[in-house]
Amino acid sequence: WQGMNQADEWGTTYAGHFMISAEKKGYELPSGFKSAWVKYQTNLAQNFEVSKNKYYSYDEQQAYRLYVLALANQPVLSAMNRLLQLLHLCYQYYFR
Repeated sequence: WQGMNQADEWGTTYAGHFMISAEKKGYELPSGFKSAWVKYQTNLAQNFEVSKNKYYSYDEQQAYRLYVLALANQPVLSAMNRLLQLLHLCYQYYFR
């Protein structure tokens, strides 16, 4: 993102969600834009590690990323299964 030295993961996923929604409505995306986004998000999904921080968890961020990748018809099943197996994941996630 402009002015930052690293990507904001939540913002990047949110922007991708918007991009996928626009594409499904018939808007044309710039060449290579979606594939670069999918590659970046897939890499993050596959390399996700559980945070040891007791005050903040990135599980929701990972769940949202996986959801949007699935909307883009690019599900990362291995990462979905790993997230599902996390014992500390909030009970409510199993019903979303």
